[in-house]
Amino acid sequence: LAALAVAGAAWWALAGWDTIPRTGAADAAGMLTMFCFCFFFKNTSLFDAWWSLPPIALVWTWCPVASEGGLDWRALCICVLVTLYGVRLTLNWAWTWQGTGHEDWRYIELQEKTGRAWWVVSFFGLHVYPTSIVFFAAALFTHSESAKKGRAIEIISASPSDKIFSAVSGIFILFEVIKGIEISSFIFLVTQVNAALGTDVEASG
Repeated sequence: LAALAVAGAAWWALAGWDTIPRTGAADAAGMLTMFCFCFFFKNTSLFDAWWSLPPIALVWTWCPVASEGGLDWRALCICVLVTLYGVRLTLNWAWTWQGTGHEDWRYIELQEKTGRAWWVVSFFGLHVYPTSIVFFAAALFTHSESAKKGRAIEIISASPSDKIFSAVSGIFILFEVIKGIEISSFIFLVTQVNAALGTDVEASG
């Protein structure tokens, strides 16, 4: 919530900027806020709660879906699919999150390997890098004529290929949801068995 507030404040403060640098600055402000929390709690996994949210804001900002004439169905499909996947990732994190003391085992191993350079690696490799990848991937939507004009000036109906793409993407998102539920259930089961037997079998998702 703090990162969202900082990103929102940055967006509001830079009202005179063009859309792309303005959203980039807001995205970076949110990322830096999350890094501060990660550093304070000594837990890079806190960032996992954040990085799936910016794509949702970016596509809805950069890919307008409506104009006075109606809806741009292609843009709407893109925005809805990105939103569904972002929400899926966030809910999966929330389902498996065990508190500030819980950190992804991969981060723990990487920290052991990098030693004193860990926070430099964490900042550039696990904060800046994924934030940049997501930002520039979402920026591809600005190449549509509607986004360039800052509004959906032409009504684009959903073509057969758009419908196929949307259906396939929706199916894969559903598969990801099912996979996440199964993995989370397995981890929960192993945790319960460990607690009952007093063992320490590791279950990683």
